[in-house]
Amino acid sequence: RADTLLPALAERAHEAEALRQMPKSTVDDLIESGLTRALQPHEFGGSALGASTHIQLTSRLAAGCVSTAWCQFVWSAHNAMLTYYPQAAQEEVWADPETLTAASLAPVGKATTADGGLRLSGKWSFASGCDAADWLLLGAVRDGGGGAGGLLLCCVPKNEVEIVDNWHVAGLKGTGSKDVVAQDVFVPDHRARPFEETL
Repeated sequence: RADTLLPALAERAHEAEALRQMPKSTVDDLIESGLTRALQPHEFGGSALGASTHIQLTSRLAAGCVSTAWCQFVWSAHNAMLTYYPQAAQEEVWADPETLTAASLAPVGKATTADGGLRLSGKWSFASGCDAADWLLLGAVRDGGGGAGGLLLCCVPKNEVEIVDNWHVAGLKGTGSKDVVAQDVFVPDHRARPFEETL
């Protein structure tokens, strides 16, 4: 399936650079092919493939467009990480099995304990593929929580954060790796996991 897409990806590589994100036609092709669900569980419409296949798939796509390959790599990797979240979180994210999840994993956000969850604020960089995604995984430090146990990865809907259009770079322009800002976003307990459980 990846090999079939290569001619179109190569043809659109310059468009991706000009847009500074994945063209919709490329995103649609990846979703329709099922490649974005390579590491997604069977029960949520995925192929549940292994890591070595995931890496081979990325290498194949890079022959057509490196930015596309990178976005495919991270979207799929985030699906694998989501399998370590409670069932309730997986059901929320994959209510639409074709949804994409972007991320900025560095724990630079602040997570404050709240009733039933956390309040998340911060600014994150390099959220590759965020324009096409509906969800984001964002790293944070829990208030009062030092050490590895205080590092969290919070899953939030993209419509609850701001995407900052600041991806002006020389290479990998098409990845759209923009900044993300959250202001006091509520994250229920089932959508916040310790880093050590997901990475």
